[in-house]
Amino acid sequence: MDASELMQRYADGERDFAQVDLSRANLSEAILNQINLSGANLSKTNFHKAHLVDANLSNADLSTAYLTETQLQGANLQATNLHKADLGRAK
Repeated sequence: MDASELMQRYADGERDFAQVDLSRANLSEAILNQINLSGANLSKTNFHKAHLVDANLSNADLSTAYLTETQLQGANLQATNLHKADLGRAK
């Protein structure tokens, strides 16, 4: 799956994207509140200024992801791999 397909399916009301592979995708400034990305491969994904409020990111791989200025209020980050992720000014 690529970023444009995810955004279209999200716009159509789908929220469950568990186990999806979006590594290296550009999702900067995307509004993906309450999305389920549990167990997803999100390594090296660009989430700059994205909204992931109340998102389920448990067990996801966010290693080396770009999460600067990302809105993460209420997000589930349990067992999430954040190794070398950039969380500068994330909330």
